[in-house]
Amino acid sequence: MQTLTMTKIWDGNVTGSDRYLTFKGKFAAGDGKTVLYVACDSIFTCRINGRIVAFGACQNYPFATPYRTFDVTDEAKRGGELEITVWHQGLDSQTGMNLDAFVAFRLAAGGVTLLESGKNISCAVVTGYENGRCKRITSQLGYGYAYDLTREGQEVYAPATEYGEVTAYEWEIDREKADQVLFPPAPATLTKTDFGYSSDLGKETVGYLHFEADCARETELTITYGEHLRDGRVARIIDDRDFSVTIKCRKGKNVFDGLFRRFAGRHIEAVGEGATVTSLTLIPVERAVTKKVRKFDDSDFQKIYDVSVYTLLCSMHDHYEDCPWREQALYTLDSRNQMLCGYYAFEGFAFQRQNLLLIAKGLYDGLLTLCFPMRGGNHAIPFFSLIYPVQVAEYIRYSGDKAILAEVGDVIKTIMKTFSARVESNGLIASFPYPYWNFYEWSDGSGNDADLSRTESDPFVKRYDTILSSAYVLAARACDEIFGTTTDTSRTVRGIREVLFDDNRGVYPLGSVDSRSSVLCNAIAILAGAGDEKLAEKIVSDDTLIPVTLSMNTYFYDALLSFGDKYRDFILADIKRKYLHMLDKGATTFWETELGAADFDGAGSLCHGWSAIPVYYLCRLSGQKE
Repeated sequence: MQTLTMTKIWDGNVTGSDRYLTFKGKFAAGDGKTVLYVACDSIFTCRINGRIVAFGACQNYPFATPYRTFDVTDEAKRGGELEITVWHQGLDSQTGMNLDAFVAFRLAAGGVTLLESGKNISCAVVTGYENGRCKRITSQLGYGYAYDLTREGQEVYAPATEYGEVTAYEWEIDREKADQVLFPPAPATLTKTDFGYSSDLGKETVGYLHFEADCARETELTITYGEHLRDGRVARIIDDRDFSVTIKCRKGKNVFDGLFRRFAGRHIEAVGEGATVTSLTLIPVERAVTKKVRKFDDSDFQKIYDVSVYTLLCSMHDHYEDCPWREQALYTLDSRNQMLCGYYAFEGFAFQRQNLLLIAKGLYDGLLTLCFPMRGGNHAIPFFSLIYPVQVAEYIRYSGDKAILAEVGDVIKTIMKTFSARVESNGLIASFPYPYWNFYEWSDGSGNDADLSRTESDPFVKRYDTILSSAYVLAARACDEIFGTTTDTSRTVRGIREVLFDDNRGVYPLGSVDSRSSVLCNAIAILAGAGDEKLAEKIVSDDTLIPVTLSMNTYFYDALLSFGDKYRDFILADIKRKYLHMLDKGATTFWETELGAADFDGAGSLCHGWSAIPVYYLCRLSGQKE
């Protein structure tokens, strides 16, 4: 792992939250390739001579600080001025941690430093962004923003303050130039309405707000964004979420490009008095990838594949995101599905690798945190920790990159040690006590009730979940593949069969304290070696079983494929049924669940990375190689 030591700078208030600072310094042209190195907490935009050369997140963590690398040779060849604006959020969320603010950077040409962070750099609080005013959009996303165009450009600069040094590690995806790309503002249909202005971008779009308006006087507008309309309006408030920002406009012409908080959706709404809005859209941003060309004879499958790839792209930025609208968080379950699709959809493996490294840094008390980045682990989902060895094994299988084990191997061993210590005499693993979240999937009635999933009702009642013990077997096999070991899981497989199987119904229940049964718990039992083809027929034909959700189709389909091609046509028909339903409803990306926006009390995501899984199966079942 390559490291770089740089000087940390800020303005003297390193603990204040929701602050935007700009740093400037002049440099002379150098010889050879010019590289910019940046570390900060937490989101930044860099310009050279007014032109954007780098942007994105560079979250600082309590245990490590990454730095980003950018080739700026063309932009820096004449020398000039480097400007870096940093947004320090300063709060705990599922996309960041509350740490002290700083930025550290170095501009070098041919190995010679042209400019670096220190007292020679001037800084100022950005006057346009209303520092410290903002509310949270969601608990996962953290802050939105408020912007005052009447105060724009009033910065007062002073020498930056040094705060010691930081030794940062390299953000590896930059090695392959797999960076993010900005596009011109997306075309949108802008409509004047009774409440203000409504803009339809035509499809799910991920990017940064672009706004233009002519105002007869100073006025403040509320900008709301979302994936769907409710009674012709974009829903601003959904439960405790507030999907809006505010823009205070000056008299006359107003133009705003907000390159810090990334939004997603199809619809944008502007509400306020005294403004004639002329542009209301997003500046699209995508990870730069090379797509593999995939052709299918069936036009329905071709459309499903293409929309799945676009769903993936909308959920790939600084790392894999579960969804670009509501959370933007990195989960093991979600990212495993996304990685499997990525092996077939895109060239290269750097992005998958970087995500695996990020997830590994979330180890806490023997398990992975709920998502990453996130502080602490008592909200962890134990099942998700067992997915991690599987996705690492899959990554090595596709990439051949065993070197990753030098950085994540000990994490995997720690996870497995945590679970192995919980294997009881019957071979099963007892579910984890509250406040750990024994979550498996969002299907209605699948055991996600608070008293069951969190074991709150009676902490002294031992509970064995079919999925958890089965997932342990799959993780142990993945470890054997990774490390060349041989783990005897026969006692666990025997325990699943003897303790949990319901002989009367001929299926596995959710667990020892929940007699309900689901497709998922039986599918994963099959994959663990505790089910036969008779059980496979059950999960295909028994409509009393709780259905599998889009997120867990991998276990369902893989269980069926373990019996050869017998269920190939069934899987293809199932994909067509589930995904054409969404397309028929106007989907431009694939939804979190089949209920779409109506799910989760109106907060259901209409773009969810885990639902791109048809990419993986359509390619496999049509014989197309990764």
